[in-house]
Amino acid sequence: MNAHYQALPDKVKKLLRPEADGSGLSLHTKKGVMIKLGGAFLLFLCVQSLVLSVVLEGHEGAFYGVLTLISAFTGFYLFGQSHRLVFDRMTNRVFLQRSAWWRAEQMIDAHHAETVEILLTRGESNQRLQVSLLNQLYVFDQPSDAHALMDYLQQQFRVVALEQISDWPNKHPWRAEGAAPHAIKPVPEKTSAKVEPPLYKSSLVVPIWSRGALLKLALPIPVFSVLAALIESGVLL
Repeated sequence: MNAHYQALPDKVKKLLRPEADGSGLSLHTKKGVMIKLGGAFLLFLCVQSLVLSVVLEGHEGAFYGVLTLISAFTGFYLFGQSHRLVFDRMTNRVFLQRSAWWRAEQMIDAHHAETVEILLTRGESNQRLQVSLLNQLYVFDQPSDAHALMDYLQQQFRVVALEQISDWPNKHPWRAEGAAPHAIKPVPEKTSAKVEPPLYKSSLVVPIWSRGALLKLALPIPVFSVLAALIESGVLL
């Protein structure tokens, strides 16, 4: 299994997480990603609130101090949650697995691998291919990555591999030997004149030298930058 796994494209290897004992592998779920993102955002918000609670004084400082505690507790709670789609080789089953910091792993909605359908279709933009299974959707920019995932799951777990590309919307069996990348015709983008929104005057003027105002505007920038880097590197997946 390790040799087959190492031969996969980097995008697919990042998506699949092999079990340490070699008993199977798991993939992230949409719910799991959203929970991790929410937890990571709150933890970064905690750092931002902590800085503001130190810099600001009076009621504002106390407000951000309370916000620090709430965001820290909620962020750790969410970041400790785990929702994965597991392919288990020992039982030949596919199931959703949920766990938390203090809670043992729970198996939800189990299926025999031979009955699980994985479907290859075009993306909404018609520029990408996507693989769906058990209400989870994985989108690929490169057709070869989508084919590699289909081929790997079919060989390792004998899942039912189907495709909807050659004869939409009908489903047909997908075969690895016929998995040459499909030609995807570019879809012309509609051009439209850019309309600038009107400017509105406001009676509220914030001095540009206000230390608190500058911190509130500047701190969210590294927060979202770090979140984007974590997603790209696969840490949150």
